[in-house]
Amino acid sequence: MDLQSREEVQLIDIGGDSWPNWTLTSEGIYFLAFSKFSRPAIQFFSLASGKAHSVLSLERDPGWGISASSDGKSIVFTQDDFAESNLMMVDNFK
Repeated sequence: MDLQSREEVQLIDIGGDSWPNWTLTSEGIYFLAFSKFSRPAIQFFSLASGKAHSVLSLERDPGWGISASSDGKSIVFTQDDFAESNLMMVDNFK
């Protein structure tokens, strides 16, 4: 929110379906960034500078959610190591 005008201000655009993939710290916002052309990455948006930079490029696709420790020194995120679905047919099930 802009304190002068009291209007909402968009800081970053992390995508429409990425709502659980960010976390706020006292220094800024860590978020999962997705691209059609490169691997997903964890990025950090600094509230002081107003700029984002890449923290870690991920080797595997992330799952839902990210969190940072209160001191900003640790990040926890989920990762899909094994994504699979099974469909089974059961005869004469009652």
